[in-house]
Amino acid sequence: FISNAGGGYYDWNANGQLLLVPPYLVTGSQYFVGVSGDPGQVINLDSRQQPVTDWVFGAQTNFTVTGFGYTTFRVQVPVQQIAWQINLTPTSGDANLAVRRDNVPSEAYNDAFSELAGSVGDSVTLVPAPPSSPPTAPGLSDGTFYVTVYGATPYTCSVTNGMPVITDVDYVFAITNDAPARSGWRFYRVANTAQQLGTYGWDLALSNQFPNTEIALRRNAAPGRWNYRN
Repeated sequence: FISNAGGGYYDWNANGQLLLVPPYLVTGSQYFVGVSGDPGQVINLDSRQQPVTDWVFGAQTNFTVTGFGYTTFRVQVPVQQIAWQINLTPTSGDANLAVRRDNVPSEAYNDAFSELAGSVGDSVTLVPAPPSSPPTAPGLSDGTFYVTVYGATPYTCSVTNGMPVITDVDYVFAITNDAPARSGWRFYRVANTAQQLGTYGWDLALSNQFPNTEIALRRNAAPGRWNYRN
């Protein structure tokens, strides 16, 4: 484990690795590293600064990780985005992802994360907070965001970031999900407001869906919901 002078500490994760990020990590503070093991056991301990790679908004990257299990990207999100989606597709191993604005995320401290087990791909979709929200409310805005991919090594994956696919449909419609192998959100938009006139209710129903699949609605904006840890 790692402890700071204030007494707080972090345990290694199950993979024997740890990525410390602010606010626990503070320049000028003292940190103590403790390693437990059996007498005579040989332990390799590696400490280094986490590298950060610039990544273009709307791009895809493929990579393999064999050593330290954390890879961090920096993305400049443009203004006036209605949604931002990061999709991770594993080729081998089990990788996960975390997202955070202005600071590097880890699995323990982030604005959003996805940790689906096994070969199932992970996905995070951020949307803007409601207009009346305070400035500190979590959500999507323009600015600098960081994405950390993490997991037990070795793993190989493909990661994309950008606007999610949003399909225009009629007010009365029936459609089949064309991305059944991907977890996360699939967006549809009813933009023809004239079709909505003269009705007093609107029913939406799912069929043949995976367990725990849900529908979310938001007027004049993309809906969103995500898990986070801080």
